[in-house]
Amino acid sequence: MRIFGLASSEAEYRTGRTGVGGALNSLFGELSRHATVVDVYQPVPSALARARSKVATWARNDETWRRSYKRHEPLFQAKSARCRAEIDRRRAEIDVVLQWEFFFAPTDRFPSSVPYCVYNDWTTALIEEKYPHWLLPRVREGINRVQGQLLRNAAYVFTFTDLARDSVIKDYGVDPSRAVTAWAGANLAQLPDVRRDTATDPVILLVGNDYRGKGVDVLIRAMGIVRETYPTARAIVVGGTGQHELGAVPGVELRPNASKEELDKLYRQATLFVLPTRAEAFGHAFAEAMAYRLPCIGSDTGGVPEVIDDGRTGYLVPVGDHHAVATRIMDMLAHPDRMREMGDAGRQKVEERFTWDRVVDRMLPYLKQAAAGE
Repeated sequence: MRIFGLASSEAEYRTGRTGVGGALNSLFGELSRHATVVDVYQPVPSALARARSKVATWARNDETWRRSYKRHEPLFQAKSARCRAEIDRRRAEIDVVLQWEFFFAPTDRFPSSVPYCVYNDWTTALIEEKYPHWLLPRVREGINRVQGQLLRNAAYVFTFTDLARDSVIKDYGVDPSRAVTAWAGANLAQLPDVRRDTATDPVILLVGNDYRGKGVDVLIRAMGIVRETYPTARAIVVGGTGQHELGAVPGVELRPNASKEELDKLYRQATLFVLPTRAEAFGHAFAEAMAYRLPCIGSDTGGVPEVIDDGRTGYLVPVGDHHAVATRIMDMLAHPDRMREMGDAGRQKVEERFTWDRVVDRMLPYLKQAAAGE
């Protein structure tokens, strides 16, 4: 089977180490062990097409604007045209197309001249329902229509979570037999061999690339409460240190970034993992932490409840509630045996669900059926 990959050309998709770029490389790397990955093509629209979408979607909120212009329908169509030209040029090499996300289509001719599958963590309908600040309303309407066409004409739609699968079916009319929850994997070359020592001074770890979005401020405020009871407890925050508004806080260390080797040491050193994110489609960082047998605290939002089993692999807390975060941290620190049990349960869940070989095992039968025209 010959698989032709498609993915966005935005900067976050081009990093090979962490985040969505690391996940993208991990997926296609694992697929290459079972099939021939012909290429992973990342369509780059012209500077003019990008500029027009930037102007047409301009908004005062910079974050909302950046999300909106990337999803602008004319930019979607410009990228789709690049994909169509590339697929037409290489059609003889391709049995099936696998596209990561739905910011463009493998073709702007429907039905497609080549069978394709889509792998998605979220949907625009879910943005409208849960995080409307992510996207301008005038952009949502147009992109929803073309994304719906893309999903309905796919041979199969793979999703990161059941929440996204339900939306694909309910909001876009995809046949349930063609919507498959494949989950996603931790961005690790292999699962680490690690055991926990809860006798050391507590280290709370947060790994995230967005100060407010990942709730760094929430953890910092929580640490002020935690240290009243556990004065030797400290938090290490990797990434997400921009726009820091609270000043120096005792017991909190901010690190702008860390190498894979440094992250490995931090995960091994940590006592528990806390990411009080304000919005999250999935949460690769939780899966990574669970692979290191770390109990997790995360916000009850988006796809997080499908990663963290509340009370079993960690705890869910209300979004933005630093008191709840502090309470759960102290509850964990007061019960080291429970922490160890949660860490072991998290590792088991990763082994069963959140590795890229497991994801590919779930995808392969459907990719083969799509390639065969079934």
